[in-house]
Amino acid sequence: MDSTKLFTSDATFWLQSRLPSSSLSWLSALTIYDVLKIAGTLILARTILVSIYRLYFHPLAHVPGPTLAAISPFYELYYDVFLGGEMTNHCMKVLHPKYGPLVRTSPSKVRSNDPESYHVIHAMGYKTERDPNFAKVWNLHRSIFGMTDAKLHKSRKGLFGGLFGRQSLAGFEGAVQGKCKVLVDEIKRRCDSAVKKEQTWEWVNVRNATCALTMDVMMEFLADGIGSYNLLESPNFYGDIIESIDLTTQLPHLFRLVTPIAMFLHHYCPKSLKYTLAPYLIQYENLENRVREGVDKYKEAMESGKAKPTQYLVAHRELLPKFDINAEDYSIEAMVMFAAGVNTTAYTIQYTLYLLAKDKVIQQQVYEELRRLFPEKVSGQDTTDSFDFRRLESSKLLFGVIQEGIRLGDPLPGVLPRVTTSHGLNVNNTYLPPNTVIDTTCTQMHQHPAIFPDPKKFDPTRYSGSPERERLSKYIVSFGGGSYTCVGKNLAMMELFVTISRLVWEFELEVGEGLKGGWEAKDRWVAAKVGGDAVLGFRKRVHA
Repeated sequence: MDSTKLFTSDATFWLQSRLPSSSLSWLSALTIYDVLKIAGTLILARTILVSIYRLYFHPLAHVPGPTLAAISPFYELYYDVFLGGEMTNHCMKVLHPKYGPLVRTSPSKVRSNDPESYHVIHAMGYKTERDPNFAKVWNLHRSIFGMTDAKLHKSRKGLFGGLFGRQSLAGFEGAVQGKCKVLVDEIKRRCDSAVKKEQTWEWVNVRNATCALTMDVMMEFLADGIGSYNLLESPNFYGDIIESIDLTTQLPHLFRLVTPIAMFLHHYCPKSLKYTLAPYLIQYENLENRVREGVDKYKEAMESGKAKPTQYLVAHRELLPKFDINAEDYSIEAMVMFAAGVNTTAYTIQYTLYLLAKDKVIQQQVYEELRRLFPEKVSGQDTTDSFDFRRLESSKLLFGVIQEGIRLGDPLPGVLPRVTTSHGLNVNNTYLPPNTVIDTTCTQMHQHPAIFPDPKKFDPTRYSGSPERERLSKYIVSFGGGSYTCVGKNLAMMELFVTISRLVWEFELEVGEGLKGGWEAKDRWVAAKVGGDAVLGFRKRVHA
């Protein structure tokens, strides 16, 4: 018998066995094509009814936005997944100018670009919570980074407060200075080699160099160097782990589309097949093993009373006792600290160096500012290789340079979705009911002309006056805001000030050939440099 007729016959028999025969006599004449037509009609009818509901009767029907966005989530996914992270640009250039500061971008989602509303959405006190659907993308529900329950997040965050405080981190500054010295010494060596070859500049891939620095710093911070890759000592500062970290942090847009599939493969796919589908996971799991090794060794040493004194502050030593019930949870947190502390900080350093290489006037001003801040180095009384962090951050010019590097570099351009709680929330004089997802981005804050006039301009003097410094700083939001502010902000700022100052003191900077047309980046949730390597020229500076 023909398979089509067999299928139709079986379907008819199934229905006839469950419904009165008098009402189903017409089924015997149905073909598979008739069944498909009926199914298609029902699907079409449902789609029309759902679309009408979402357009006119949904709790967000009063929020303006494109019709397609109100009907389907695929409007947003089209721009972020298929066009590669273009939704924010589309909002800034098209949607907000047309519909206003609050736009409906999906059936149950809105996006706000109003600077004042940002601090309502990301307020202290958990007036909104993390979007659980977005948190699933990272598969980190047991980590401070992925926790959606406000009480659990508050409790877990409390364990980290002391470690990342300014006073506590003073005990780690020596390690940051030491790693920075390794980087500077290696670039100096290469500059000397370039001079011997009669080359004016030594061209350095600053993406590799800065990632090597931040990775080695984080390994020192977590486990006193246990399991460190020592990338600062590797050829061209490179390691395969850099690519793995980049890929891992750049997948959220895609994973939003295939989260169930990705989670299934993560938990049930054989490792051999998993590594074939995603080779970067080999290095990533190697990193996990190194981090866990550091945790286990510290745990064993502490339990046996054989833990040795360390030269610098070590996260494992400070935090493991607080996780004595479940060391596995701490291993997850340590992994998150590593991943979060590498990519975004390194990218900001790269971009700030690029801005200084492009603007020779400001580059020279920074050098002169360092001479003013550290006269003992100019006179030769201090020949050490460190620049005191507290003195560096007291400089208005250096503060402005770092803030502009964060603002223009925009290391975290992706959305930071929050969900309204049972009370709802008023945003832009518009009531948003419970369970509404509100998207905000750092990009839309950092590029808002009402806050930063001529927003594309690199202008460290924006922050010169005390009122302006305080006012503008609250709109630099790459570290998040409110109750979910990044716990590692102080450590990142220390790395930024120390590294950039040290490199400008030791070297003149020049834009590489591939960057003369500008720095091009894409929103992969984190910023991703595209269009060629980030290469800058370095030349040893002669101190007068």
